[in-house]
Amino acid sequence: MAARWTVLFRLRAVEVAVRCVGARGVLADAAELLALRMHGADAQGVRARHELVRSLLTGASDDLALAASSMKAAELFALYGASSNPMLPLLSVQHVPEGNHPVRLALSLFQSARAYAEEACGCVQTCCVHLRTADDLLAVPAVPGMDGLLDVERFIALHAGVKAALDLARLSAALAITAHWLVR
Repeated sequence: MAARWTVLFRLRAVEVAVRCVGARGVLADAAELLALRMHGADAQGVRARHELVRSLLTGASDDLALAASSMKAAELFALYGASSNPMLPLLSVQHVPEGNHPVRLALSLFQSARAYAEEACGCVQTCCVHLRTADDLLAVPAVPGMDGLLDVERFIALHAGVKAALDLARLSAALAITAHWLVR
């Protein structure tokens, strides 16, 4: 029979993989929405699209943050659970006993996946700031050159930021899926 901590570890691995894959999909949807042309003359339509993108980004950020937290929880389950004294955790992932080699490998993958997920969250937060800036520009009626400002804002900051977050989420998801596969 498996030790209780390994069962909890496996459950976290499933959750992490699902959340990372979900965030990856939501970020891809946000990138598609941002790729559509925006016109300053249609301020209401642009604001509505921004609100939808903001909602998608918030959902992706939540999933990535929860995945990162679950990866840390899985690490703590292993460090405390694999210890001969559950009151004294192992010093590091490398101290997980040889009999739990797949768990040790999964933990190493989770550490990298967590770093990517946290970095993706940072990119998403920056994108939300750029969305607010674009909305502030739209709030001022008839700003000369608004279409140009929106294009610069969208293509340089928003689209690049969402693409960076998407790339990081893809890496995190790939590592999380591999880690889950190792311990299933």
